[in-house]
Amino acid sequence: LKRLFSMKLITVSLLLLLDCLVVGQYWEPLSSLPAAGRDDAVSFSIDGYGYVVTGNQNGFSESNRMFKYSPTTNLWEESQIFPGESRQYSGSFVLNGRAYVIGGYSSSNQALKDVWKFDPKFNTWTQLNDFPGEARWSFFTFSTEEFGFIGTGATIGGPTVSDCWKYFPEIDSWQQISSYPEGAIREVHGLSINNECFAGTGMKLNPLTFSNKFYHYDVLLDNWSPIDDFPGDSRAYVGMINAGKYGIVGGGWGEQNQFYKDFYLLNLNKEWVELPPFSMQGWRGMTAFSIGNTAYFATGLYENLSRTSDLYRLSFSSEEVFIFPNPSDETSSLFSSFFAEVEIFDAMGKKVDQFEISEGSFYPLPKQASGVYFIQLSQAQIKKGIKWVVR
Repeated sequence: LKRLFSMKLITVSLLLLLDCLVVGQYWEPLSSLPAAGRDDAVSFSIDGYGYVVTGNQNGFSESNRMFKYSPTTNLWEESQIFPGESRQYSGSFVLNGRAYVIGGYSSSNQALKDVWKFDPKFNTWTQLNDFPGEARWSFFTFSTEEFGFIGTGATIGGPTVSDCWKYFPEIDSWQQISSYPEGAIREVHGLSINNECFAGTGMKLNPLTFSNKFYHYDVLLDNWSPIDDFPGDSRAYVGMINAGKYGIVGGGWGEQNQFYKDFYLLNLNKEWVELPPFSMQGWRGMTAFSIGNTAYFATGLYENLSRTSDLYRLSFSSEEVFIFPNPSDETSSLFSSFFAEVEIFDAMGKKVDQFEISEGSFYPLPKQASGVYFIQLSQAQIKKGIKWVVR
């Protein structure tokens, strides 16, 4: 009787712990952009604000309107209008507190190579030297603390390209670097996590094929090296952004005209873990920005072919824990953003497994019989609990 009481006490304690757990990796709808729905826009974040500009609204009448988002008020306000030709499929990155918008496909059906700098301190746009490579659209971008990078893309007349370039903001100059290892391709997307640079997915033409390849770019060695493939189907037009120490990649469009809603996390160990899918419908051509550990995905084209002004938040706290899939018919993975001792208890409070999980990684959970399990993660003063359902 004493042992039964003890087991029930453990179970109740774990349930109470679960009630205190706030898990932030689910999709949360926020205030929509106060303008017509658009796809293939660019966005960036500076000083705790997000910005969205350019894009196609079934036309380009509002493409140059730029909007600024405040996460503290969940409100948008109109910012300084973009002075270049209206466009979509441009690229952007942020260096030293200023945003750079490069190239794209214009409203007059031209490939562009102009470069613009936005300074939020003065709310001004300045045109810089043109990009020296071939005019293009649908290329990837990423940046480190010092340099911006672009590569691949589509050019006028249809050919895709593989060349990549590095931008030096202090002298407003570009230098060609090693070409993208997939060859000529468009709709590759890029991101950087703690100055580590990654790019992947995309599509090739003639014949039309889609990629799930992913690569790490070493800035010092000017070298591309493959990492594990993107775990979803091969695709293009994905959403991709960093959220603190992690990259978030998902959505997009595939070879059977699918619109995808699955999303995945990439950590600095170059491991992938599946996240809860987008809560609405398939989504492509969205744009994304991050503020702190939070990723924001906005605008784009839904699978019902409607252009949207929607904004969704996918956040990751510094003490993030989740299991996916959960419930599960097969194997699940446990993700933890911090190093922890892990204990698994069955519904009666009996410990069935114990192990350690490293920071920012995921652990394939051992198979268990059908039932409800309680997982506790402990490190110093941090204690997290989560329920795991095995069907």
